Amino acid sequence: MTDIRTTPEHSTGTGASVPADTHPGTADASTGRDAHASHATSWGLLPLRVVLGVTFLMHGWQKASEWGLSGTAESFEGMGIPTPAASAVFAAVVELAGGLALILGVLTRIAGVLLALDMLGALALVHASEGFFASDGGLEYVLLLAAASLALALTGPGRFAVARALPGRGAGRILA
Repeated sequence: MTDIRTTPEHSTGTGASVPADTHPGTADASTGRDAHASHATSWGLLPLRVVLGVTFLMHGWQKASEWGLSGTAESFEGMGIPTPAASAVFAAVVELAGGLALILGVLTRIAGVLLALDMLGALALVHASEGFFASDGGLEYVLLLAAASLALALTGPGRFAVARALPGRGAGRILA
């Protein structure tokens, strides 16, 4: 056991100090961050990112191929969505490309913002007037998708992302 009184300490950034001989669950000496929490956070972000990405990818695929862009635009027009043809293209492309980006962990922050905006548009233009529950056409589902997308936009993809494996200094951070 290490005697903390005789071991150099590092600040955690929270006003607390930890011994320099860190182990999982204590602060990383070079960054002051909790190494275990960072690893656990990355594991937590992985299923969120992949499941959310698959969900958006499938909805974008449905709009682009199953219904077709003209069918999606027609549906959007019936819901009172402005510029339905442009909105259909935007929704299909953002959901397809954004979903794939989330799955891979590439351009996660940009995809997260665009997907959140896509869902906030659906919420404001269609679902808010229908109440809360998704079973009634309400905002429950799109609100959850918007919040999860925004969370990924704010946090990034975590360690387990394709962008993190790219060569070159800083490339992974820029593309993550």
